[in-house]
Amino acid sequence: MSLTITTLLALISQSSGVFQAAPETSYFKAVDLWLVGCFNAGFMVLLEFLVIIFIRNKEKMVRTLANCIRGLRIMLWTLPKASSYRKSSPDAADPTDADLAAAEERELRNQRIAYRIEIFCRVIMPLVFFTFCLAYTVAVMTTNTDVEQLKGHTVFDVTDNVLHL
Repeated sequence: MSLTITTLLALISQSSGVFQAAPETSYFKAVDLWLVGCFNAGFMVLLEFLVIIFIRNKEKMVRTLANCIRGLRIMLWTLPKASSYRKSSPDAADPTDADLAAAEERELRNQRIAYRIEIFCRVIMPLVFFTFCLAYTVAVMTTNTDVEQLKGHTVFDVTDNVLHL
């Protein structure tokens, strides 16, 4: 996760340098498209990571919350004053063996789902990025525009300025 965040921060830093070096235009340049595509790829990796972590730890989070609520109920039950919220004993909702087995089965199911998502993303995300790179390269290489007209407006001048920094 830290590598993904570092990559996204480096892309943001690089894009700000490119935007400062390039002349201001009212249209979308090729370098803008490239940076947006790279940023989207990094963001999708981060989003995938967060979804997988959430699915894997969902049952643990529910169990932790249930333990906190149970501890709160025990604290309230042991208060010295009698009050109206004491309708049952604090141990009345303790989980049975069947509940624990069901929770363990849900946790294993969540682990399998997270693993499937991870394997799917390991194949699909590089293919999507490769397709983007291929389409970008074809689009830039087949543009019928004079090179002198492109000076200062697209990838040529911007990359020259960035490389000479």
